[in-house]
Amino acid sequence: MTSSRRRRLLWGLAVTGVLAVAAGVAVYVVKSIPQYRTTFLVDASVTEQADFQAVRRSVVSAAQNAGERDAMALRRFGGECGNADNTRSLVGSGIGNGEEIGAAARALTARGKATLGSGVLAAIDDFAGRHPFRGREGNRIIVVTGHGTDACDGDPAELGRRIRSRAGEVGVEIDMRFVGYKVPAAGRSVLGRLATTAGQPAPDFPQDGTELAATLKRYTVPTSTDPKQITLPAKPVTTRPCTLEHRQRGWKKTSRPSRFELPEQVRLPAGAAVYEVPHHPSGSGASRFVAEAGKATCSSGPPGEPSEGHYIGARVQKLYPEGPEFNDPAQMSWVGLTVEDPDASCYLFPKNPAPQPGYVAANCETVAAAMWLADREEVTTGNPRYKAALSREPGIGNWQRVPGSIEVALAVDRPGPENPAILCVQPKSRASLCTAALTFHFVETMKEGLPKDRLEAGVQQIERFMSKSS
Repeated sequence: MTSSRRRRLLWGLAVTGVLAVAAGVAVYVVKSIPQYRTTFLVDASVTEQADFQAVRRSVVSAAQNAGERDAMALRRFGGECGNADNTRSLVGSGIGNGEEIGAAARALTARGKATLGSGVLAAIDDFAGRHPFRGREGNRIIVVTGHGTDACDGDPAELGRRIRSRAGEVGVEIDMRFVGYKVPAAGRSVLGRLATTAGQPAPDFPQDGTELAATLKRYTVPTSTDPKQITLPAKPVTTRPCTLEHRQRGWKKTSRPSRFELPEQVRLPAGAAVYEVPHHPSGSGASRFVAEAGKATCSSGPPGEPSEGHYIGARVQKLYPEGPEFNDPAQMSWVGLTVEDPDASCYLFPKNPAPQPGYVAANCETVAAAMWLADREEVTTGNPRYKAALSREPGIGNWQRVPGSIEVALAVDRPGPENPAILCVQPKSRASLCTAALTFHFVETMKEGLPKDRLEAGVQQIERFMSKSS
């Protein structure tokens, strides 16, 4: 082999090696860029209201439920004003570090004052460098605080402007979510003003550990099967009130009429209305559902006996007439909503594909709703974390359907503590009311987890299902 050929061969091998190394580096970089990047910023200062154990548990659960291609980080704040240690990064941003964040969150202890501003500004600075990589589809800071105020800065508007300015200086769009856990009323208004002047959404104010866990999971960066929340074109509707009452315990709460945007997929037939039911006698939270307007009345409440478990159900119904008209289907109108039932997924989405009535009592701790969907039709959602099932004549206690009427149900299973189910019983001549009730329920409960095309497909499936039922 001549020296010139040898040099060309060696040069070719060298170039090939360089290209191989470059390709490997490129693959490594691509795999290292997260889909979403989220920082949990936890208030680790002393507070009398918040249950710090619930805060730790909720952060652990949210971090461990992150997507496989999402990067997470954990930072705490709490200490003395002006002290450099009043906020500190506990776990740096990285993919697959849920267990590490969980261990660090479990070890958190409450101390010092609420140095909220220092924590938020430092969390923003964490995004300033090019490495760790920023999220390809989004970057978020989830602030969990038990105060709602900053012990070192008495002007929330000024602090909000500083936060907004710092985010602009960093040069990356950061979505901030303020979660005020058990924050008293005075702190709520302060935190709300801070979020507004910082250019961020209104805060959430969960009042117990269950609500807190659900809120953090909702704001934990979505996985590849969790598209961004969509905005649906809509028209304004005023809700009708529903009374939540527990006669044995002596409390009662009636919702106030409110205006909201009715999704474009829902067509309210004549004589139908949207009702709003409060979740608890105190605190926030409400659910809406479609039922008959007319002379129907809305009432709701938990079961009367402790053995029935804990759930909240609402119903809109006409009082059935006495005498020969009792079994007249034209006189029937009943729509029931199971708002909150912690064991709903057990009997509505059981492992047994076709459960018998005894399945609920044998396998589910809560049997208050006494409902199962034996004659079921699964709704295709394309998202394994968001399930829905339709049913004709679902089992509801000792309910006997009157000939000439229809009885249909739609149940959902989604992330979070609330998996409401809707049941509609109407004469066949008013089947359109049940179509509206099921469609509204599907869109309301699924809009955060499904893109618009999947929602449209689900609505069309409901319409086909109703056409067969009526």
